[in-house]
Amino acid sequence: MAEIHDASSMAAAYENFLMALRRKETVAGLFVVSEAIALPLNSSVVSQFEQCAELMLEVSEVSPDWLVDGGRLAKSIELECPVTGIMRIFDDFDAVAFCPQSLNIDDPLYDPMMGAPVPCINFNSDIYAFSMFTRDLSLRIKGTELHELAGPDRREIFHQASRRWQQFACATIQGYMTITDLDRCPVSFADEESIWYANHQDPAFAERTKSQFAHHMPKRYTPKIVAAWERYFETGQLDGMPVESITPFGYGQDQPGAFAS
Repeated sequence: MAEIHDASSMAAAYENFLMALRRKETVAGLFVVSEAIALPLNSSVVSQFEQCAELMLEVSEVSPDWLVDGGRLAKSIELECPVTGIMRIFDDFDAVAFCPQSLNIDDPLYDPMMGAPVPCINFNSDIYAFSMFTRDLSLRIKGTELHELAGPDRREIFHQASRRWQQFACATIQGYMTITDLDRCPVSFADEESIWYANHQDPAFAERTKSQFAHHMPKRYTPKIVAAWERYFETGQLDGMPVESITPFGYGQDQPGAFAS
């Protein structure tokens, strides 16, 4: 976690985050807007998101205005794959803004999933986080790195990791549902919990409007990741696995192909 005072301190904190990733000390970065510059907590969601977007100027190639309008701030970071042990690029380290006013049911952009006690930005990669989770499970259960396991033991870990990752995702979303006025901000599951609906597009940095989007749950995307790992252990070649082929951006309900597997 790092406290952010301006765009320059955000850039410096991001570099420290990269070093921590390379040392396997973290899987995500939380950047908290300093109390010294933060807007009053009752400022509108839009105002707080605009401030967060301005702080990204030195780490983003797009404008703050574009970020607040539902744009994506995704970083491609080369790291050692926790499962295969080889270097690869993870292209889904997404920055997402959170703010206190998102918890206010009277704000037009009310959405507890985007709420936090203080304004902050989180950088996270679903693919890398799942990879690290799978590695940690191997170390805990088998006492060794995944790439040192025999095929049957490796597949056992893959199965357990996929099942637990889905369970964690369901529990997280269900937790938000219990604190959300679902009439004002609908959240739901569909297709045997392989799809979830939210009143925002994940992983947009921020948004000025609210509408429903469908997103893939782990039970849809972890089999694709595991299949790529298995191909690596069979062939020695690791697929590129671009994020859009694994965990696509959230789809509007009326968008063709929204539920394609």
